[in-house]
Amino acid sequence: MRLTNERRGRITAQQVAETLADCAALGIATDHSYDEALVLGLAREHALSVDAAAYLEVASRRGLPLATLDQRLSGAAGAVGVPMIGRQR
Repeated sequence: MRLTNERRGRITAQQVAETLADCAALGIATDHSYDEALVLGLAREHALSVDAAAYLEVASRRGLPLATLDQRLSGAAGAVGVPMIGRQR
């Protein structure tokens, strides 16, 4: 975790601890099974950031829909058959 905001005095160590506890309570799982070559290929093919391409790769591999306001990511999702949350096909 980057502590830049704490170092700059924007937040306190207590706020960092509370945020980490809140995140842990959400039960978010980290997926380490991504295909790096596929992520880079998606990023190149659809002019996405590597982060956006990673979201797309995980959603595609796990059969999950995406929720995004990013038009480029939304278009790429449509191109590879990943459904979007809240969008009718």
